Amino acid sequence: LAEFDAVVPRRAAQLAEGPHDLSAMVMGPFGSDRPLRRVLTMRTLDAWLHELDIRQALGLPDRLDCAAGRITAGHLLSSLTAIWAKAAAAPIGTTLEVRVTGPVIALTLQVTVDEQGRGVEISGADPDLTLTASWPDLLDLMSGRLASDDPAVAERVTLTGETALGTRVLTSLKVVP
Repeated sequence: LAEFDAVVPRRAAQLAEGPHDLSAMVMGPFGSDRPLRRVLTMRTLDAWLHELDIRQALGLPDRLDCAAGRITAGHLLSSLTAIWAKAAAAPIGTTLEVRVTGPVIALTLQVTVDEQGRGVEISGADPDLTLTASWPDLLDLMSGRLASDDPAVAERVTLTGETALGTRVLTSLKVVP
């Protein structure tokens, strides 16, 4: 905690100094330049996930209903288009429906692969595969806290439809290094 206590004021000062234009390019993780908005989102995700880890280790309740949690949810859920089209290599025209059952984050979203092979969000389609999970379970999969081959996945995640695609999606969900 001493290291954390030393880093927070230093990073707060750097943030206050700017730049304040969220499109400004700044050094991001691994030394690559990225827009400030993306770097701040990545740092929020990283810090919040570590907070959850610490809370779990100390036996404290998760703090899912907070700004950092909503930012993380938006970031992770926005990656589903790439997961479906690229990582899971879903065929053109196939649709994935993801049902997140809460708590805090509860939604249904659909992604398909367009004619150019890109993942895009859509609505109103008949899904080829439906993945249903609570927000904590989906978060655990996408953050690598639950491995896709863990037997607990069968109890925590429901897949309906094309099972081969379902297996590929599950093995592709981990997006946090």
